[in-house]
Amino acid sequence: MTEHVPIAEAPRCVAPRCGRSGAPRLARPGAQLCLICQERLDGHLAALPRQYHRSMGALTRSPGKGERIRGGGSSYGIPLHFATVDARAAAESVLSCWAQLVVDERDVAAPRRDVSEMARFLRLHQEWLVAHSAAGELSYEIGALYGRFRALLDADEPRRMSLGACPASECSGTISAALRNEEPGGECSDVRCSDDPEHHWPVGSWGVLRQLRQRTRGAA
Repeated sequence: MTEHVPIAEAPRCVAPRCGRSGAPRLARPGAQLCLICQERLDGHLAALPRQYHRSMGALTRSPGKGERIRGGGSSYGIPLHFATVDARAAAESVLSCWAQLVVDERDVAAPRRDVSEMARFLRLHQEWLVAHSAAGELSYEIGALYGRFRALLDADEPRRMSLGACPASECSGTISAALRNEEPGGECSDVRCSDDPEHHWPVGSWGVLRQLRQRTRGAA
Protein backbone atom coordinates (compact mmCIF):
# COMPACT_ATOMS: atom_id res chain seq x y z
CA MET A 1 0.00 0.00 0.00
CA THR A 2 1.39 3.36 -1.01
CA GLU A 3 1.70 5.86 1.81
CA HIS A 4 0.43 9.35 0.91
CA VAL A 5 2.62 12.11 2.31
CA PRO A 6 0.67 15.39 2.73
CA ILE A 7 2.07 18.27 0.69
CA ALA A 8 3.01 21.17 2.92
CA GLU A 9 0.87 24.26 2.32
CA ALA A 10 2.77 27.16 0.80
CA PRO A 11 3.53 29.83 3.44
CA ARG A 12 1.20 32.82 3.56
CA CYS A 13 2.15 36.48 3.90
CA VAL A 14 2.36 37.58 7.55
CA ALA A 15 1.60 41.28 6.93
CA PRO A 16 -1.38 42.09 9.20
CA ARG A 17 -3.64 43.50 6.46
CA CYS A 18 -2.64 41.24 3.60
CA GLY A 19 -5.68 40.15 1.61
CA ARG A 20 -7.89 42.39 3.78
CA SER A 21 -11.07 40.36 4.36
CA GLY A 22 -9.87 37.31 2.37
CA ALA A 23 -7.02 34.92 2.99
CA PRO A 24 -3.48 36.37 2.99
CA ARG A 25 -1.61 36.03 -0.29
CA LEU A 26 1.23 33.56 -0.74
CA ALA A 27 4.56 34.81 0.58
CA ARG A 28 7.49 35.22 -1.77
CA PRO A 29 9.90 32.27 -1.80
CA GLY A 30 12.26 32.66 1.15
CA ALA A 31 10.32 35.64 2.51
CA GLN A 32 7.60 36.24 5.08
CA LEU A 33 5.76 38.81 2.93
CA CYS A 34 4.07 38.61 -0.45
CA LEU A 35 5.34 40.79 -3.28
CA ILE A 36 2.52 43.35 -2.90
CA CYS A 37 3.10 43.81 0.84
CA GLN A 38 6.86 44.06 0.35
CA GLU A 39 6.36 46.74 -2.29
CA ARG A 40 4.01 48.56 0.06
CA LEU A 41 6.61 48.38 2.84
CA ASP A 42 9.25 49.77 0.49
CA GLY A 43 6.92 52.59 -0.57
CA HIS A 44 6.22 53.51 3.06
CA LEU A 45 9.93 53.56 3.91
CA ALA A 46 10.60 55.73 0.86
CA ALA A 47 7.82 58.17 1.83
CA LEU A 48 8.56 58.49 5.57
CA PRO A 49 11.51 60.92 5.24
CA ARG A 50 9.39 63.23 3.05
CA GLN A 51 6.50 63.04 5.49
CA TYR A 52 8.81 63.72 8.43
CA HIS A 53 10.26 66.76 6.66
CA ARG A 54 6.82 68.12 5.71
CA SER A 55 5.55 67.69 9.27
CA MET A 56 7.87 70.49 10.42
CA GLY A 57 5.24 72.92 9.13
CA ALA A 58 2.58 71.34 11.36
CA LEU A 59 4.60 71.58 14.59
CA THR A 60 3.28 75.07 15.34
CA ARG A 61 -0.02 74.74 13.50
CA SER A 62 -1.80 77.27 15.73
CA PRO A 63 -2.00 78.27 19.41
CA GLY A 64 -5.60 77.05 19.46
CA LYS A 65 -4.65 73.56 18.36
CA GLY A 66 -1.56 73.10 20.47
CA GLU A 67 -0.34 73.64 23.99
CA ARG A 68 1.83 76.46 25.21
CA ILE A 69 5.18 75.46 26.69
CA ARG A 70 6.91 77.69 29.23
CA GLY A 71 10.38 77.18 30.59
CA GLY A 72 13.02 79.01 32.60
CA GLY A 73 12.39 82.70 32.99
CA SER A 74 10.92 83.30 29.55
CA SER A 75 7.77 85.40 29.44
CA TYR A 76 6.41 83.78 26.29
CA GLY A 77 5.28 80.34 25.29
CA ILE A 78 5.82 78.23 22.18
CA PRO A 79 2.61 76.72 20.76
CA LEU A 80 3.21 73.10 19.80
CA HIS A 81 0.94 70.65 18.00
CA PHE A 82 1.52 67.57 20.12
CA ALA A 83 0.10 64.98 17.71
CA THR A 84 2.87 66.05 15.33
CA VAL A 85 5.50 66.02 18.08
CA ASP A 86 4.47 62.48 19.02
CA ALA A 87 4.48 61.27 15.40
CA ARG A 88 7.98 62.64 14.80
CA ALA A 89 9.28 61.06 18.02
CA ALA A 90 7.66 57.74 17.05
CA ALA A 91 9.32 57.83 13.61
CA GLU A 92 12.75 58.29 15.18
CA SER A 93 12.15 55.58 17.78
CA VAL A 94 10.62 52.94 15.47
CA LEU A 95 13.19 53.35 12.69
CA SER A 96 16.01 53.32 15.24
CA CYS A 97 14.77 50.04 16.80
CA TRP A 98 14.56 48.26 13.45
CA ALA A 99 17.92 49.61 12.34
CA GLN A 100 19.42 48.32 15.60
CA LEU A 101 17.98 44.86 14.91
CA VAL A 102 19.83 44.81 11.57
CA VAL A 103 23.04 46.08 13.18
CA ASP A 104 22.94 43.47 15.96
CA GLU A 105 22.06 40.47 13.82
CA ARG A 106 24.01 41.31 10.67
CA ASP A 107 27.06 42.86 12.34
CA VAL A 108 27.03 45.96 10.12
CA ALA A 109 27.74 49.61 10.87
CA ALA A 110 24.80 51.57 12.27
CA PRO A 111 23.32 54.51 10.35
CA ARG A 112 23.17 58.00 11.86
CA ARG A 113 20.08 58.58 14.03
CA ASP A 114 18.44 60.52 11.24
CA VAL A 115 15.07 59.57 9.76
CA SER A 116 16.27 59.76 6.16
CA GLU A 117 19.43 57.76 6.88
CA MET A 118 17.62 55.11 8.91
CA ALA A 119 14.88 54.67 6.30
CA ARG A 120 17.51 54.34 3.57
CA PHE A 121 19.38 51.79 5.72
CA LEU A 122 16.25 49.67 6.20
CA ARG A 123 15.52 49.73 2.47
CA LEU A 124 19.08 48.62 1.82
CA HIS A 125 18.57 45.59 4.10
CA GLN A 126 14.96 45.02 3.07
CA GLU A 127 15.46 41.56 1.54
CA TRP A 128 16.93 40.31 4.80
CA LEU A 129 14.20 41.99 6.84
CA VAL A 130 11.29 40.50 4.90
CA ALA A 131 12.75 37.04 5.47
CA HIS A 132 13.05 37.69 9.23
CA SER A 133 10.54 36.17 11.66
CA ALA A 134 9.57 39.73 12.72
CA ALA A 135 8.66 40.81 9.16
CA GLY A 136 4.95 41.02 10.01
CA GLU A 137 5.65 43.32 12.95
CA LEU A 138 7.92 45.47 10.76
CA SER A 139 5.19 45.76 8.11
CA TYR A 140 2.64 46.77 10.74
CA GLU A 141 4.78 49.38 12.52
CA ILE A 142 6.05 51.08 9.37
CA GLY A 143 2.54 51.09 7.88
CA ALA A 144 1.13 52.60 11.08
CA LEU A 145 3.78 55.35 11.02
CA TYR A 146 3.01 56.13 7.39
CA GLY A 147 -0.73 56.33 8.12
CA ARG A 148 -0.16 58.52 11.16
CA PHE A 149 1.82 61.09 9.17
CA ARG A 150 -0.60 60.99 6.26
CA ALA A 151 -3.53 61.78 8.58
CA LEU A 152 -1.62 64.74 10.05
CA LEU A 153 -0.54 66.11 6.68
CA ASP A 154 -3.90 65.59 4.99
CA ALA A 155 -5.51 67.66 7.74
CA ASP A 156 -3.45 70.65 6.55
CA GLU A 157 -4.51 70.31 2.92
CA PRO A 158 -7.25 72.73 1.81
CA ARG A 159 -10.62 71.39 0.71
CA ARG A 160 -11.20 72.33 -2.93
CA MET A 161 -14.48 73.15 -4.64
CA SER A 162 -15.05 73.77 -8.34
CA LEU A 163 -17.19 76.87 -9.01
CA GLY A 164 -17.46 76.76 -12.79
CA ALA A 165 -16.54 79.38 -15.39
CA CYS A 166 -14.40 82.38 -14.45
CA PRO A 167 -16.61 85.52 -14.37
CA ALA A 168 -13.78 87.85 -15.50
CA SER A 169 -14.34 89.46 -18.91
CA GLU A 170 -13.11 87.45 -21.91
CA CYS A 171 -11.62 84.69 -19.73
CA SER A 172 -12.09 81.06 -20.72
CA GLY A 173 -10.73 79.63 -17.45
CA THR A 174 -12.57 78.01 -14.56
CA ILE A 175 -12.46 79.01 -10.91
CA SER A 176 -12.17 76.90 -7.78
CA ALA A 177 -12.18 77.68 -4.08
CA ALA A 178 -9.51 76.45 -1.66
CA LEU A 179 -11.16 76.25 1.77
CA ARG A 180 -8.56 76.41 4.53
CA ASN A 181 -8.68 76.47 8.31
CA GLU A 182 -8.22 80.14 9.19
CA GLU A 183 -5.11 80.29 11.39
CA PRO A 184 -2.86 83.17 12.45
CA GLY A 185 0.00 83.46 9.96
CA GLY A 186 -1.49 80.80 7.69
CA GLU A 187 -2.94 81.04 4.21
CA CYS A 188 -6.52 82.24 3.89
CA SER A 189 -9.28 80.63 1.85
CA ASP A 190 -9.41 81.99 -1.68
CA VAL A 191 -10.76 81.52 -5.19
CA ARG A 192 -8.39 81.27 -8.15
CA CYS A 193 -8.73 81.02 -11.89
CA SER A 194 -7.16 78.12 -13.79
CA ASP A 195 -5.95 80.37 -16.64
CA ASP A 196 -5.09 83.80 -15.23
CA PRO A 197 -3.37 84.30 -11.83
CA GLU A 198 -4.65 87.90 -11.80
CA HIS A 199 -8.16 86.49 -11.39
CA HIS A 200 -7.83 85.83 -7.69
CA TRP A 201 -10.33 86.56 -4.93
CA PRO A 202 -9.30 86.16 -1.27
CA VAL A 203 -12.03 85.37 1.22
CA GLY A 204 -12.62 89.08 2.01
CA SER A 205 -13.65 89.84 -1.57
CA TRP A 206 -16.06 86.98 -2.13
CA GLY A 207 -18.94 89.47 -2.12
CA VAL A 208 -17.42 91.13 -5.19
CA LEU A 209 -16.96 87.72 -6.82
CA ARG A 210 -20.61 86.88 -6.17
CA GLN A 211 -21.73 90.07 -7.88
CA LEU A 212 -19.46 89.34 -10.88
CA ARG A 213 -20.91 85.85 -11.23
CA GLN A 214 -24.47 87.13 -11.02
CA ARG A 215 -23.71 89.78 -13.66
CA THR A 216 -22.14 87.14 -15.93
CA ARG A 217 -25.18 84.87 -15.58
CA GLY A 218 -27.51 87.80 -16.31
CA ALA A 219 -25.59 88.64 -19.49
CA ALA A 220 -25.66 85.04 -20.74
